[in-house]
Amino acid sequence: MSGVIPIPRTLLPHTATIEERDTSSRYDGAYHEPVTHQYVRLEPAESMRKAGYQLAPQTTGVLFIDAVTTKPGVKPGEGARVVCEGITGYVDSVSTFYAFGTKPHHWEVHLRG
Repeated sequence: MSGVIPIPRTLLPHTATIEERDTSSRYDGAYHEPVTHQYVRLEPAESMRKAGYQLAPQTTGVLFIDAVTTKPGVKPGEGARVVCEGITGYVDSVSTFYAFGTKPHHWEVHLRG
């Protein structure tokens, strides 16, 4: 990784279960079997967005996944269901961060409720 070290395990204290959407299913809302991801970090967040005449919750939190330390260190797809630290959210967007090359260093997964 060109001299950049992976995120240490001590900073990734959580375990998450991620269920990818099954896009080949005829049924909307179908998911593949859950996969356990060890050594992740969930930073709960609450932000509000204007929804018509009222405020609605927008972000449940940000899940950090390291490309090396997290097992398995893979990028989740949009719409995947994530359960971590008692919080259930769905992948809204994923930001990929690189470290001096083409291989990802880590992903920041933005979850919505």
